[in-house]
Amino acid sequence: MWPEADWSKLTRRAWAASRCVDYLLTLPEVDAQRLALTGHSRNGKTALIAAALDERIRAVISSSSGAGGACTWRLFSEAQFGEGIELITRAAPDWFHPRLRFFVGRENKLPVDQHELIACIAPRPVLLSTAVNDDVESVWAIEHTWRAARPVFARLDAAAHLNLRYRPGEHSTLAGDIEAYVDWLDWKFGRARRPVADAPIYPTYEDWQRASGERVRARDFPRRGIENVLAPAGAAPLTNAAAWTAARAQVRARLEWLLGEPPPVATDPGGRYGAESRTRAVLLQRADPPARVVKESLNFGNYIPGDLYYPTNVAGTERRLPAFIWLHPISVSHGYVAGYFRNETPHLALTRSGYAVFAFDQIGHGGRLDEAREFYRRYPRWSLLGKTVADTAAAVEVLRRHPRVDPEQIYLLGYGTGAMAALLAGALDERVAGVLAVNGLTPLRLDTAAGGTGGVARWAQWLPLLPRLGAFVGEERRIPCDWHEVMALVAPRPLLVITPGVDYQSRFEYLRLAVDAARPVYELLGAPQNLVFQRTEDYHHFNPELIWCLCGVETIR
Repeated sequence: MWPEADWSKLTRRAWAASRCVDYLLTLPEVDAQRLALTGHSRNGKTALIAAALDERIRAVISSSSGAGGACTWRLFSEAQFGEGIELITRAAPDWFHPRLRFFVGRENKLPVDQHELIACIAPRPVLLSTAVNDDVESVWAIEHTWRAARPVFARLDAAAHLNLRYRPGEHSTLAGDIEAYVDWLDWKFGRARRPVADAPIYPTYEDWQRASGERVRARDFPRRGIENVLAPAGAAPLTNAAAWTAARAQVRARLEWLLGEPPPVATDPGGRYGAESRTRAVLLQRADPPARVVKESLNFGNYIPGDLYYPTNVAGTERRLPAFIWLHPISVSHGYVAGYFRNETPHLALTRSGYAVFAFDQIGHGGRLDEAREFYRRYPRWSLLGKTVADTAAAVEVLRRHPRVDPEQIYLLGYGTGAMAALLAGALDERVAGVLAVNGLTPLRLDTAAGGTGGVARWAQWLPLLPRLGAFVGEERRIPCDWHEVMALVAPRPLLVITPGVDYQSRFEYLRLAVDAARPVYELLGAPQNLVFQRTEDYHHFNPELIWCLCGVETIR
């Protein structure tokens, strides 16, 4: 049948599963109403396809199926350090149809995504199972797939039939996992009453609203645009450094309101106690540094494990190196180490170029997944992004004390959501020597749902990094602080902003407006050369060539 068709390997396997069903239904010992299909990894993808196409399959378990399985392509691309379309269509070109590759970097243009595939299985039971540190998956992406498909199950009176199951560790399964799958089937087929609870890890915007009790009224805030920071609408122009200093305090106050109210903390000088264990480091693929690289593990801030990398040729000397703090994007499974990446990851490439690099998992990623689950219950008036900014400040503090680091040359390098954190942390902490923000910014006041990016709602609802932004959906011009003002807070220190030419998550022309609006502050402070804006002719990913470009930028020399 299939040589004349243009379908791909995984769909052919799904068709073969249906032929197995044909056979099983001829056997007297098989109950046609209790026939299940399960698969792990690529076969987890296949199981979902087969169940969507063959309604005789009465329940399906998709185990660690990853991108093209339980992870939507839109939320598990290279932008999230995931096994996205580019990697899969290059490494396994026969798994999916060749036309899938045309959507690399344009995942928002896909005509269908995985939450819709899973919805096609409703109302039959579906279990989405994953390991929390599985590099082929993302707990955050799976939870969005689950939430997006649930309304269809609910409409068909089957809300309890779409379930999640998490297991510790990485990609492989153990005997206990298989037994748990059978327990789930026993529950769904009425052989036992042992429910599997849906237990998402990531908080939602609604969780924050319930915990905080806040009801922000956008109309209480004035309308603003992306305008010259020194010539705000309705106010007298700022013509000297003293006037900017006074205005700067107001901008900072508005920014701090968006980030929320942190709890009081004590200063931690850092140390070995609480550093990441070797067991955890092996799991997260960062146990052993490569040749000619030293790795020191320590804890900082509120018992946060971090790793400092530097070249071996400075060990045992008095030499101090300029340092980067590496702030990763959404990278759920492995935190600061990319689950999927071509060539060396950023922190190692920078180390080989003669820098010290400090890296840590942001809250809700890698070794710190569980910290996100109860965050808004514990800190209802703070924000996840505010926590990352505070952790970055603690990292600066511990680096300034380290004998291998030049305390006057500590730079922040962030990519994706890490670029947002880097820019915010650099704006609020003048000990930071400069900021490099790569592929993560679009002006908030211009980021509406009509633009196709998902709008500012994605930072309050898609991922509740800044939940107070949720009140401004549809009223974006009233957002109290925007990226051009944050850039101005960094002045006159070096700031490099890089954005790709192809990026549905950001508009190049909008970001150029923001940079141009911040530039007068750099000119006023006598450092126009320190604000650099670059566009790459590429799509949204952190490619190897970009690393070497960063290693040689003049702004950090």
